[in-house]
Amino acid sequence: MKLSYILSGIALAAALMACSSQEAVVSPAVSTAQASYELPAQGGEVELTFRCNMPWNITVVPGNAKSDVKGIRVSPSSGQGSEKDITVTISAGANQGSKRVAVVSIIGTAFETAVQVTQPSANAEPAAEKGTIAEPFSASELATAVLGGDIPLGTVYVRGTVSKIVEVSADYGNGTFWITDDKAESEETFEIFRGKKFGGVSYDAADEANPPFAVGDVVTVLGEAKLYNTTPEFNTGSELIAVNGLCDAPLGEGTEESPYNVAKAMEVCIASGESGTADAVYIKGVISEVKEVSVSYGNATYWLSDDGYQPADNKTVLQVYRGFSFGGDKFTDEEALKPGDVVVIRSRLVYYKSDTPETASNNAQLVSINGKTE
Repeated sequence: MKLSYILSGIALAAALMACSSQEAVVSPAVSTAQASYELPAQGGEVELTFRCNMPWNITVVPGNAKSDVKGIRVSPSSGQGSEKDITVTISAGANQGSKRVAVVSIIGTAFETAVQVTQPSANAEPAAEKGTIAEPFSASELATAVLGGDIPLGTVYVRGTVSKIVEVSADYGNGTFWITDDKAESEETFEIFRGKKFGGVSYDAADEANPPFAVGDVVTVLGEAKLYNTTPEFNTGSELIAVNGLCDAPLGEGTEESPYNVAKAMEVCIASGESGTADAVYIKGVISEVKEVSVSYGNATYWLSDDGYQPADNKTVLQVYRGFSFGGDKFTDEEALKPGDVVVIRSRLVYYKSDTPETASNNAQLVSINGKTE
């Protein structure tokens, strides 16, 4: 199937007219049919079609530090120029390792252009462990597990919609409420029994009068699950992590040692107005949604919340707008970021048009992702 050609090469020598013969000097030029290709995970081949008017050869190099591209082959890997289509075959066996990202370059005298070739892993990615901040239990999942005798060991995260508030007590410093999956109704699916608020702090009189959550709010809670008679619940002392994506306690100094949480970053961002903060600050959060990781521009747009929850109104959590990878390097992998990743970033903050809290455009850069700094 013919694809419309996108000019991806550049002519580095201007066309000149020979004074004696009046014949045009041909400028080196190369164009490819498309900018990226994907090889089957279990092995196979794809055809790279291009046009090149000069002798050429092809090289294959890793697209990122994690890619092993030794198994990716191109045939033929060199040839003569032509005004017609030139087709080469890119092939590889089954990829038993991590995802491959390769840069396949067509090179000649005074010209070069490249396409990206990826190959997913043939090994199924391990399922995310349930009960983590990246993959919290839903209220019904945890209730079903507990009622079935499959009670998770240790503390786990659960996320659900508050369906009933039993009590928030300043005298005892704890709160009891029920959560369900996705509707604010009286259905009692899983009980948060005598839990604490943000940071494991006791509820006070102000919380009793005005609890930090209401029926219909989406909450994430960390605690130990148990079955009490016939009731699936968290044991006493669970901790409220976030309400509608944000911790109600803005924390952090904005330094590398003490990064802002997202709630604090939102507070600072809105206070800074459209002019934004003068200096870059450090922010720690959980990726709640990825809009795009662009290998063409090398940047990414995504959102951060304190617990990985993405509210329907994405202006109530922090947008990382066209941010870069570690050290300000460009992203080379479209799957470099995913919801649930815990990241620390460094960026200036701006309240864009006094409407959207975000990092300054092309300013944010990764400091760590899931604890890794490269």
